Amino acid sequence: MQTPHMVLLFGHDDLLLWTRRSIFERAGYRACVASEFRDVVRLSEEQHCELLVLCHTVSGLESTAALMEMRRRSQAIRSLMLLKPGGCCGAESLANQTMDALDGPEALLAAAGIVLDGKVEGPDERTTKEKKADRRRRSNGRYVN
Repeated sequence: MQTPHMVLLFGHDDLLLWTRRSIFERAGYRACVASEFRDVVRLSEEQHCELLVLCHTVSGLESTAALMEMRRRSQAIRSLMLLKPGGCCGAESLANQTMDALDGPEALLAAAGIVLDGKVEGPDERTTKEKKADRRRRSNGRYVN
């Protein structure tokens, strides 16, 4: 039997962190949460995390620092960045995948599956303009940026 993937959720809203943790655990993943950068580094090593999910509550600077630190440590950890509707944080190009934070649990699990199954080879190479257009198409006009 294959060991479930370990997901590390990084954010600053406890309710969102624990809700997303529950979503992943109900889907058969193992999950842990971090609300401080130092905990991201510690947990990623201790728990052998395979996916780092960056919540939209994490600043662009913190997201960049977390992603760069994971790369510096040469970890095989993949990344999924949740973005505010219509927003950018400046670190999107470092993530393996991005998605709108409001897309819901099914989209979150689908995006995580894509990243973990290796269908996304490296950082998302699309331009910011292409990413925004893609988010607008997925949102069916909920917002305009």
